[in-house]
Amino acid sequence: MDEYTINFKEALKAKRRTQKSKRIKTVFPKWLYPRSTEIKYYQMLRSLVRKPIKEKADFIITHNIERWIKEKERMDVKPVFYLTIDNENIDKYNTYTMSIHSIANNDEWYDEIYNMNNELSMINNNIIGNVQTPQLSELWHNLSIIADTVFIFNEKQWEKQTIAVLGYPYKTNDLWWKDLKYAWILESFNIIKNMSQEYINRISETINRTIRNGLSIEEIIKEINKIDRMVFKNRASLIAVDQIGKLNAQITKRRHLQIGIKYYVWETQRDERVRGNPKGLYPKAFPSHWVMQSTICSWLDDNVFAKMKDIDIKTGKIKWRQRLTEMPRAIPGEEFRCRCIGRPFWLGLFLEVDKEIDKEKEGLKVE
Repeated sequence: MDEYTINFKEALKAKRRTQKSKRIKTVFPKWLYPRSTEIKYYQMLRSLVRKPIKEKADFIITHNIERWIKEKERMDVKPVFYLTIDNENIDKYNTYTMSIHSIANNDEWYDEIYNMNNELSMINNNIIGNVQTPQLSELWHNLSIIADTVFIFNEKQWEKQTIAVLGYPYKTNDLWWKDLKYAWILESFNIIKNMSQEYINRISETINRTIRNGLSIEEIIKEINKIDRMVFKNRASLIAVDQIGKLNAQITKRRHLQIGIKYYVWETQRDERVRGNPKGLYPKAFPSHWVMQSTICSWLDDNVFAKMKDIDIKTGKIKWRQRLTEMPRAIPGEEFRCRCIGRPFWLGLFLEVDKEIDKEKEGLKVE
């Protein structure tokens, strides 16, 4: 055990010794999910990444789409002509033939779409920054702010818990935060980089395909808007939930383990979006997070769970069960789009501390 684990247990012992009743508190402050930061993450994707790319794409398309369509239609026309060839007009014939050949094979509109793709990619690269030093980019800076916001939010949840237990907020050293923060930003950075480049490529590909298929301007714009909704509305929303949930989960886990809390209570958001909720949006989702509600789990083993009746109140021992097939093999917040949280299972630590206090009273050595 490190000093923070020892110090917290000693602080908890001191608190328990002064309590007239050793009755275990069963109601603790709710550990909240950082929903507002999830929204900020989504808004950042829309304003910082999507907006400059979309505005430039709209400008280029608006000013060129009609001409591109006409050029494609002109290419589709096979010219028919008759010309008597003799020694006097042979040069004129060659010039005319070259002109017809040029019209039939001129893919200037296609080249302009290709150039648009490059131009949009340059805008994206300005946001992403230098490949060698992504830490200097605006995107990295914004992700760093979001990560710190989640960290502070999580810290406040932790303080509420320790105030309820000790009577005052207990600070941890959090030396692990620097490495965890960097790993999360890098993962999120790469996800956004790939998503934005795919967005650009799909816009270019869609314009090319729809023009070749003879779609009208209105139909082409409609197809482009579909891509915009799919990538920077639907998928961006999914990524925001996923990335914030994952970061919050890892912060929670490390805070708990640092002061000796090995077990947690799985808490869902208890709404219609919880996967597996029989009355929710995803009643047949697999795995089901709904079945995990209020179960006791171990931060060190994702394959087991327990219920309150599996705990021996006298000894503090837990009779673990193997997770059922429909249960996730992960910690709360770790699976894709998971908004669940792990609330500290204080009962386990209370029983452990009370046992040590009893041994000290009897003059026995505490292991």
